[in-house]
Amino acid sequence: IMPRKIRVMFTIATALSVCLVIFQLCLILRDRKRLSFSGNLLMCHIDASPQKLTYLDFLYLDDDVPVILWWTPFGNNNRVKTCGNARCYLTHNRTFENDVNLKSVLFYGSNLRIHDLPSWRSSAISWGLLHEESPRNNPILVHEEALNLFNYSSTFSRLSNVPLTLLDLSGLEELVGNYRQKHTRYIPDLL
Repeated sequence: IMPRKIRVMFTIATALSVCLVIFQLCLILRDRKRLSFSGNLLMCHIDASPQKLTYLDFLYLDDDVPVILWWTPFGNNNRVKTCGNARCYLTHNRTFENDVNLKSVLFYGSNLRIHDLPSWRSSAISWGLLHEESPRNNPILVHEEALNLFNYSSTFSRLSNVPLTLLDLSGLEELVGNYRQKHTRYIPDLL
């Protein structure tokens, strides 16, 4: 058993180390966010709304790469994507809404709700919309006024910047009948 004096010194050294790490994280976050502990979770406070930061979010903070925020979760999350020489950080963690490196906010049409848009919009941050599903999934997206909310859109509407006119299918069976049960009764009519 360690003597009491050594235990106290060890506890103080550990506490100072934790404070130093939190201080360094605050510097990395450029004083835009306030960190605190809640139980055993490190929390990030932005506009008085705490959100949990993940380990991968901290990995991002070491790099000075542009952030692309999926406002409506879609695809992989919390990863640095490299395309040639360009790199960006993809996330759907809304903590990054106020990040200085935020360059674009992306929305997936089927999950988009007009009442759930970001609280502010900067002209320096582009908004993009992807909706490759039926317009019936979110009928508001067929209106030009709705598409004008976004700098870039890719939907089945001819009013989109990049209209989706075709869908990549592996075969004709995907268009008719119940594909899983291999119903193909309409195929001869289509041929």
